[in-house]
Amino acid sequence: MGMSTLRWSPAHNPQPVRGVALAIHGLNYDPTRMQPVVDCLTAAGYDCLTLSLHGHGENFLPLPGRDESAARLCSFARVTFDLWRDEAAAAYAVARARADALCVPLLLTGYSLGGLMGCALVATQPDVQAHRLLLFAPALAVPLGPQPAP
Repeated sequence: MGMSTLRWSPAHNPQPVRGVALAIHGLNYDPTRMQPVVDCLTAAGYDCLTLSLHGHGENFLPLPGRDESAARLCSFARVTFDLWRDEAAAAYAVARARADALCVPLLLTGYSLGGLMGCALVATQPDVQAHRLLLFAPALAVPLGPQPAP
């Protein structure tokens, strides 16, 4: 994962930092559009790490003879769930290291696909733990009530 895929936004009042947040954007969503959420978190005293998933924002492979938009689309076409999961896990490790160094809680926040990626990490990786999940329109289906037999 290139450094352009991760961006730190420090807490506005860093003494003391209340926690660390990892923010993950939605599908086909410009990662910079998470800034209002990041601004709320940093105003509340959280250091915030924003992840750009492959094929979004600055996380794409430049291609000779193609503009950024076309190169981003080509990168997006090669995306797999495993790639995005691995990017989210690597970003989590960076955020976790910061939270552990500061002895503060870790918050995972995500919009749509970002909510799915955060939940997938927590649900499938025993070493991934978050104090809270802050999800906006997560791409999840939650069964309500009894389900019919297959």
